[in-house]
Amino acid sequence: RSDGFNRYVAEEIKKKLIEFGLRAEVGSFGFAWDSETARLTDLKVYNQQTGQLVAMIGSIEVKTHIRDLYTAKPSREIEIKNLNLESTEVFIEIDEQGRSNLDGVHNAPSKSETIKFDTTKLLTSLTNGAVHFKDRQHKIEADLTKLKITAQPNAQQSQAFNVQLETDAGRVVVENRETAISQLSLTAKASASEIEVEQLRLSSGLGEVTAK
Repeated sequence: RSDGFNRYVAEEIKKKLIEFGLRAEVGSFGFAWDSETARLTDLKVYNQQTGQLVAMIGSIEVKTHIRDLYTAKPSREIEIKNLNLESTEVFIEIDEQGRSNLDGVHNAPSKSETIKFDTTKLLTSLTNGAVHFKDRQHKIEADLTKLKITAQPNAQQSQAFNVQLETDAGRVVVENRETAISQLSLTAKASASEIEVEQLRLSSGLGEVTAK
């Protein structure tokens, strides 16, 4: 059951990412005792239009619940309870002409689906993550490593998530001048269309910035 469920979840992830203009490759599958938990390893996400790498995920664990599994229905609803990511790296690159490796990535179109995903109770965690940003047009580079991120649904807005991000390792390079980032703490409310920063604390070689 574990291997079959892993493959099922992997295919659903691939289908969903295609709707956003992304393509996924799964390296292998892990083992989970829980019959409604899938473990995937070595997941790579590419821009479907350009073929450029967007993200690498060392390990992803998804805990789900399939409602009315044995009831004959024209559509099926899958509740995603927990999403745990480990060793995730995100790459954002802009070339000298201003073209990005995210060009062509878009919001998924709304449509009637035979399989629907419920994320209203989703708890998400990311450990040992990293974000790599490189803007060759403006000669800016940034790397954030050892990222820890948690997200959970916002009680007042069903399509928004409360997000907390923390790291104590990073760097920023502007026109060949490098500055170390010793701490970054961020609390925000995020949705598909916007991010509202509620609290920010940044400590770097240039000083400390705090915003609320």
